[in-house]
Amino acid sequence: MRTFAFCLLADILGASIAEARQAGTLTVTDVAPAPDDTLTSVPSTITITLSAAVDVATANASALRLTRAGADGVLGTADDVTVVPSAVSVVVGNQIEISLAGVQLVNDVYRITMSGTDLSIPDCVG
Repeated sequence: MRTFAFCLLADILGASIAEARQAGTLTVTDVAPAPDDTLTSVPSTITITLSAAVDVATANASALRLTRAGADGVLGTADDVTVVPSAVSVVVGNQIEISLAGVQLVNDVYRITMSGTDLSIPDCVG
């Protein structure tokens, strides 16, 4: 049986994103599959729902990174492997979809990292 465990690390940085977060306007409200889920099959997509709309032009592979733990099975170490999704897009103003169509995923632990320096929120850019 193959298992896939997903977790989410929201690394929201950058002036406009930090201001929005302090104002309570940017939080991750849902992720599917859910963080810490153990899956028996590869999902075709990962959907992240935020509490505010994001700029379609900035929701891309630079703003959202998918990595897996690598040989040691521990995230955040030197052997982590970057996984390139087939697409990253905004499907609803506040939902980002990471497509895994055609992406070969191995049995491992995966992390999604969101970078606020690359991801902007409309009406909060200063």
